[in-house]
Amino acid sequence: MSEILDIANDMAKDLFKVGALDAITMRQVESLCLQKKRLFQAEDIRKIRTKNHVSQAVFAAMLGIGCRFRQTSNTISAQLRTAIPEKLEQSFR
Repeated sequence: MSEILDIANDMAKDLFKVGALDAITMRQVESLCLQKKRLFQAEDIRKIRTKNHVSQAVFAAMLGIGCRFRQTSNTISAQLRTAIPEKLEQSFR
């Protein structure tokens, strides 16, 4: 997050605490501070999964998205593209 967004987020939190900012606006400010989602291709997901020594079914369960057996890697990768947690993503780097 940039320094300007950090400052704006801190100010918004303070305003929210004293009641000068409503919850909806606070959520909008916080959404600006979220990191961009990275899209993963099937091969990227396979590398992350194999590096962590887990099957497709276990990996899907870890992410809380479920997995139908016998799905192709492309189908599963479409479900996982935005669901990979930061910790597992770091293992890919």
